[in-house]
Amino acid sequence: PRSFVVSKRRIGGTRSSAWRDSRRPNSGSNSTPSNAPSTSSVTPVLDLPTLLRALERERVRSVLVGGMAVVFHGGLRFTRDVDLAVAFDPENRRALARALAPLSPRPLRARPDAPWPFDETCLVAPWSTWNTDAGRVDVLVRLPGIDDGFEGLSARAIPVTVGETALRIASREDLVAMKEAAGRPRDLEDLRFLRRG
Repeated sequence: PRSFVVSKRRIGGTRSSAWRDSRRPNSGSNSTPSNAPSTSSVTPVLDLPTLLRALERERVRSVLVGGMAVVFHGGLRFTRDVDLAVAFDPENRRALARALAPLSPRPLRARPDAPWPFDETCLVAPWSTWNTDAGRVDVLVRLPGIDDGFEGLSARAIPVTVGETALRIASREDLVAMKEAAGRPRDLEDLRFLRRG
């Protein structure tokens, strides 16, 4: 498998100065700026190695897709989240829930300090999205553009390692198919890169 050395700085995991400034009170005041995001809307800092170790520990059957997969294929892409295509059988749902639970998964609009009961019943089709202590995670069950579903996606996926952690990344061809099906502006930007390869 290919090997990558990944740090938060290289894979879009550092807080930008604009993000830090938006959370900092005005000089000489204890009040929060009027344009600062609410606590519930701030995306946690992405910690990809921690997330991947949790998935590997529980042997979750998953494939990295989306913007982060484009990065691994060499694209110059900033992303704050991780898109995971997952097998949705009961055993894998339980494994995924066990992997995410120690990372305090919570809905996007929930406050970070608010308790949220989490188990496999929270993981629903066609997708679910969670803020976690390792960043935002989008769990994808339905895969537009992939006619043979997760099993086909996984069979064609590319095995790589991040540090000492193994993962599988969607093939360039499958990323093209998924992004053609999605058709959002950022997907069209990614397609321009993916089709050059």
